Amino acid sequence: MALDVHWALQQIYDRLYNVHGINSLDDAGHEITAYIRDSEKDNACWHRYTESLYFGEGEYEFSPLAAVDAVGHEFGHGMTQFNIGWGYSLLEQAFNEGLSDIWGAIFDYYIRNVTSGAWTIGEQITNYHSCLRNIKTPSDATAKTQIADTYSAALLNEPNYYITSGVLSHWFYLLTNGGSGTNGLGSTYKVYGVGMNTAEQHS
Repeated sequence: MALDVHWALQQIYDRLYNVHGINSLDDAGHEITAYIRDSEKDNACWHRYTESLYFGEGEYEFSPLAAVDAVGHEFGHGMTQFNIGWGYSLLEQAFNEGLSDIWGAIFDYYIRNVTSGAWTIGEQITNYHSCLRNIKTPSDATAKTQIADTYSAALLNEPNYYITSGVLSHWFYLLTNGGSGTNGLGSTYKVYGVGMNTAEQHS
């Protein structure tokens, strides 16, 4: 597990630096500290006060939380803290989670060289569901959490920032791949995707 997390962090750092010229979490060479087999076994997190990453070994819900998208998701929270600084309102936390899912998908896409699989978060580490959240198909009944896909979706009324985060993360999927449908206001839409390279450049 420690090797998997260390490898993922190295790959993430290298991609940000070599492709985008971004030097670590804060673009100023901030030290990357990760703790493995954290006491909260079924969780992974970025801790804003210690400015460190924590990864549990899994217990009931999860196997070891060392997948690339899980590591990338938490790393994304660190980048958000240093570069955006969102607070704790429901909307800010939803944006924070949505953006971290986006980074998880981006890193999965390039580091693991997957395409369609990049849009499911945590599929390698969940024990009882197909994934944690499905960015491509927000209403996926096999995912642990069904997420909102538009600002007028019924799920947006849920006081859960993981659910409401889907508005941002699903938007990124549409930006990348394109799609069509009906939004929560009953209006139809058609989006022409720009591809992952362009979408990543603007994230």
